Amino acid sequence: MRIASRLLLALGLALPPALPALAADDDTSHDLTYASIGFAHVSAPPSYANAATNLTGTLGFHPAGIDWVAAEFELGTTVSAGDVRRPAATPSNCGGVLQPPCPTADSSHDRFSLQHGGVFGVLRTPGRVYGIGRIGYQYINTSLPELDGRHSGVAWSAGAGLHYSSDISGVELLYTHVSNNVRYWGLSLSYGFGRSKKPLAAEKTDTP
Repeated sequence: MRIASRLLLALGLALPPALPALAADDDTSHDLTYASIGFAHVSAPPSYANAATNLTGTLGFHPAGIDWVAAEFELGTTVSAGDVRRPAATPSNCGGVLQPPCPTADSSHDRFSLQHGGVFGVLRTPGRVYGIGRIGYQYINTSLPELDGRHSGVAWSAGAGLHYSSDISGVELLYTHVSNNVRYWGLSLSYGFGRSKKPLAAEKTDTP
């Protein structure tokens, strides 16, 4: 968990300056790579496990000159764990006349946390507002014993994004579902996907 947290922190700190530095050496670098960082609201199958909040980071690669197809590598780790209140076993000497009330939950105070890593193929529709779909394989490490033995599987995502400025930056909202029924909503900021900055600069120059 510490290693994943450090990798995500490094990605977040390097996200704004790193990709422009690459572009200085290669004007087409923005056509090939992008990165994003954000937060996800993660839920797991047991109804008595409250959702956790994860910090997520993504590194993606486009084929040269094609901005609607990509491959992504994603990492995430919990920054705010959810409470787990399992139903308590009901003893026979409770709930009756002159008997104490029956417990409704145990007192273990477990916490739900999760770390994940995945590889995805991604499609994005063209336009300032765009749709997103992706499918891939995801590995999950969780504190819930109910998910023991179901730590990996096929995952799919669907969502939408918006290029929020005249350059190639954007914000994306994505729902992801894993085959073991772990699911999460994620909101992230991305930098570097789409066209290179050189064509954008040329467009501004050509505008009367």
